[in-house]
Amino acid sequence: MEAEFPGLPIVLVLFLVVDALACAIPLGYASRRFDAVDCPARVRVLVPWIEVAAAVGLSVGLWVPAVGVATGACLTVYYVIAVGFHFGARDRLVDALPAIVLLVAAVIVTLISFLPPA
Repeated sequence: MEAEFPGLPIVLVLFLVVDALACAIPLGYASRRFDAVDCPARVRVLVPWIEVAAAVGLSVGLWVPAVGVATGACLTVYYVIAVGFHFGARDRLVDALPAIVLLVAAVIVTLISFLPPA
């Protein structure tokens, strides 16, 4: 069985790869956002690896939906933590919005693309 709607995870995979590169280099915007939410250095170095692993998991999930479900669940937790960092730092809503949108995207991708229809 293959993913039901493969376009959704592909878009998320592309975003994750680009964001992983932005965090690994790190580009100015990514560094400023990490600073704004007081993200520790030991966590920052993990972010690109987590995002690349998630991109791989979502890609494999296109052919093995159980892997997509597991990856989507992990991404959901990852973005819940990211949103928590934003709100814990009393970040502005507009600055937390990307994490919130990606949290919703991870849930939607998991539910629509990888879980079998009821």
